[in-house]
Amino acid sequence: MFFRIGIGDFHCGLRGFNTEAIRHCDLKTTGMEFASEMVVKASLYGLSMAEVPTTLAKDGRSRPPHLRTWRDGWRHLCFLLTYAPHWLYMYPALALMGVGLLGVLLLLSGPLSVGSVTFANKSFVTFAMLLMLGMQVMGLGVVAAGLAGTHLPGRGVSLLARLASRDRLAFVALAFLVLFVSSYGYCFSAWSSAGYGDMASPFVDNLSILAIVFGAMAVFSFMLAFIIAVCKEFSSK
Repeated sequence: MFFRIGIGDFHCGLRGFNTEAIRHCDLKTTGMEFASEMVVKASLYGLSMAEVPTTLAKDGRSRPPHLRTWRDGWRHLCFLLTYAPHWLYMYPALALMGVGLLGVLLLLSGPLSVGSVTFANKSFVTFAMLLMLGMQVMGLGVVAAGLAGTHLPGRGVSLLARLASRDRLAFVALAFLVLFVSSYGYCFSAWSSAGYGDMASPFVDNLSILAIVFGAMAVFSFMLAFIIAVCKEFSSK
């Protein structure tokens, strides 16, 4: 699913391969994930692969297998996700941003009742957090996609990674800063008109929370701009 490889059994221990071709794949893992690395790297390097039918026989070993479920499973998952940055970053980020943005838009003006359940201020905080996490994960995904496109065979640099330059991200940071200043300024103005006392305005409360998200994203985007610059500088050498 991650790599769109038409192989049904990644872990069959019976392999035949061209020695020079497989050496060119620069295999590095030292654990059970080696079986998958061979298939994944062969696909990324454009090698032809085919499965040959075989007959499954009962295991004749008297000792237990060397496989350690959790340790080897974790290393295996880490390898697959490292080589599939879109699945690790982009798709989860889009899901978080989608849910967060929908919730923020629905609750910005005040509580929303769905049947017997009412979503109010605490729900808005949760959706705002999901929105911010999604944007941050997306930013990290841009870095990962750029590095993957530069260093992984068969992985072109994604459009998002190509568009993410230092100057563009600095402009994004400036846009978030403007949103922060304007939204927080509006909230402060509303608070001052109420004599700096208690306010019964769900909209102002929620907007102040969203302003904090804008401020955090302004800082994150500005720092990310220079991380992108550093990655491009060292990747070109």
